[in-house]
Amino acid sequence: MDPTNERGLRRRGRSSEEVFFAQAEREQAARRRAERERRGAWRSLARQSGLDGENVDFLLDVGIRAEVLPALDWIPLVAVAWSDGEVDVAEKGVLLAAAEEDQIAFAHPSPPPPAGLD
Repeated sequence: MDPTNERGLRRRGRSSEEVFFAQAEREQAARRRAERERRGAWRSLARQSGLDGENVDFLLDVGIRAEVLPALDWIPLVAVAWSDGEVDVAEKGVLLAAAEEDQIAFAHPSPPPPAGLD
């Protein structure tokens, strides 16, 4: 075998090995970061909900985080208000009163700029 070719093969082999291990280290770091974030989310959700164990695991698995937990109280209110396909004035009043009671402030999006003024 040509010695130059052998050196090239060794060099490519080392390069492939370095790429492989660098990727493995990145993946391991990402797994550790995700585990750390889940532990923090778990503690926060357990503290806010008063739940523990499998209940908190389940909520996390379905995407519920501590910051959205208060919104779960609104599901029945909104479901009833929207049950006929629209929210009438009286239902809107009940929802807004409940929001005020829960100290929820609604942010209204800014209107888009008039066409042609970009």
